[in-house]
Amino acid sequence: MKKLIIMAILGLFGTAAAAQTSQGTVVLSGSVGYSKTTDNEGDEFEQYQSTFNISPSIGYFISDGLEVGASIGYQKAKNNMFYPTGWDMIEIEQETSLFAFAPYLTKYFMVSDRVALTGTGSVGFSKGTSTFSFDSDKAESDLSGFQLAVVPGITFFPTEKIGINASFGSLGYASLTSEPKEGEGKTKSSNLGLNLNASTLNVGFSYHF
Repeated sequence: MKKLIIMAILGLFGTAAAAQTSQGTVVLSGSVGYSKTTDNEGDEFEQYQSTFNISPSIGYFISDGLEVGASIGYQKAKNNMFYPTGWDMIEIEQETSLFAFAPYLTKYFMVSDRVALTGTGSVGFSKGTSTFSFDSDKAESDLSGFQLAVVPGITFFPTEKIGINASFGSLGYASLTSEPKEGEGKTKSSNLGLNLNASTLNVGFSYHF
């Protein structure tokens, strides 16, 4: 009798996990990422970089294991560099803030009752500002970006309605245009390929209903 009860409970857990990715399910989710790196070359040069990002999203399963949705996001990056000049140190600081909107499509590949590997394809558009400071001088620029990305991830379902999500790395294309608020000097940079920067590590939660 006890064996039958245990098997029934395990069966309910398996059904619940499968139901979380079934057609018609609505998902509220969000991810948070933070990274910090230090480059210290003694008395010659010091550099400190930090990146923070947060991205809430809403999705809908148009078929079993296939979610379509959209996310909004915010990212802040800071880069401080120190150069020695005689008895003093010169500090150069660059701070960037970006707001983003990204429709996405996620495919879930169940590898067990509670664990799924995921692949997410997204198109992103971003707007923001960048501030460059050197001693008492300060320059500000408007930023606009575009991204195409495929991101691998993994999701664990500890309960019937909650998922714990993690992702790292991305493959795709990204471009960023910078235009000074004063004067000229508009620039555009782009990158195509695999990105394994620490800032691509994200951990989040999702609620399925």
